[in-house]
Amino acid sequence: MSRDRSDSADKTGAPRPARRRHRDPRSLPLYGVYRRFRNLAFGAPEATDDEGLARLLFQALVEEIPTASPIRGVRLYLREGDDFVLLDRNGDAGEVTPGYRVPATHPVIVQSLHDGWALVRRGDSRYDEWVARTGGDHAVAKLLLGPARNLLLSFTLREPIATAEVANALTALGSLADSARARQRFQHVLEQAREVQTSLLPRSLPAIPGFELAVRQRPAEIVGGDVYDLIRVGDDALAVCIADATGHGLPAALQARDVIVGLRMGMALQLKMVAIVDRLSRVLADSSPVGRYVSFFFAEIDGDGHLIYLNAGHPPPLLIGRERRRHERLRTSGPILGLDRRTARPWVRVFERLAPGDLLVLYTDGITEVHSPDDEEYGTERLQRFLRRHASEPLTQLADLLFAEIDAFAGGNPPLDDQTLLLVRRS
Repeated sequence: MSRDRSDSADKTGAPRPARRRHRDPRSLPLYGVYRRFRNLAFGAPEATDDEGLARLLFQALVEEIPTASPIRGVRLYLREGDDFVLLDRNGDAGEVTPGYRVPATHPVIVQSLHDGWALVRRGDSRYDEWVARTGGDHAVAKLLLGPARNLLLSFTLREPIATAEVANALTALGSLADSARARQRFQHVLEQAREVQTSLLPRSLPAIPGFELAVRQRPAEIVGGDVYDLIRVGDDALAVCIADATGHGLPAALQARDVIVGLRMGMALQLKMVAIVDRLSRVLADSSPVGRYVSFFFAEIDGDGHLIYLNAGHPPPLLIGRERRRHERLRTSGPILGLDRRTARPWVRVFERLAPGDLLVLYTDGITEVHSPDDEEYGTERLQRFLRRHASEPLTQLADLLFAEIDAFAGGNPPLDDQTLLLVRRS
């Protein structure tokens, strides 16, 4: 069969439609505005209100005026009652000045309120004296912002410019503004959640004769799933805990908060250690989604160094002795918190003793599971070797050195999980 038929015709001989060429997005109108606004909005967490975001978009439009973009001038309006009032203007923005009022019933505004945007050209029946005062002989585009549609951006555009391209660009800008607003408001919620979480942590370390203490914590996100507590018990005893909720972010932070609140309530009621942990686990099992658990270590240490602890599935704390022969991992003494009570085995208390100079190291797996650029894990063995080398350092300096060590090991990559270190030394 002959194959000399032109590619431009189908089997019936009819011409084929021209293939659509994919345009470089950088060549589309208003692409520069899109890029500038994205960089401004996602780099300015303080602009959490609608007017703040509108002003960032106004700034992005202003910055595009000197370039080869189609933008000649820009105006920003805020709705007050039945009018939109001009807040700011820049470039070829017509004869209007701040304070100028436009009725919300104008046909172009009405279309903007309905569709989110509008485009009017010279010769259009809607291109009346009011539009001419701001646009002159040029096309005028309008973009409504905010869930209440109370902020209006109006800008003049050089002709020629295709209506479809302007429509796509304005829709994209509106969607980006909505995304930036949602992101920044969620960021604000996370900041508030972090304030709540950090308010549960000790504001300062208790001063207890015979003990040296230090803590370092670094969440992987704004809020994290690691928590700790240090509580003075009597004149010379100390209760310490550390917990790590599965995952990180807001869900893990809420679970970790429940652990600290429950622990403090249990201690205030003078419940036994096993009873406190049992109640915590039941609350978590009843209120948490399936697959979300909390590892937990809780210990009480008296002035003579007697240590009673319960380890619910947490990475084994390390006991680093002044003498090289004494280096231990405190064993697990029960299941992780949040398991179904019918299948979980009971928790038991374990007894140890801190001799003078002994160092107790509590940590979360965000430290030992740090990976190098070659995907090698830092690990518990490397942590123990580091602690043996630096066990005699002041604890605040030791904590700083360890975080510098794991940062260097990670090659500068940010942590993927929350990192918490709690140090107790009997002096």
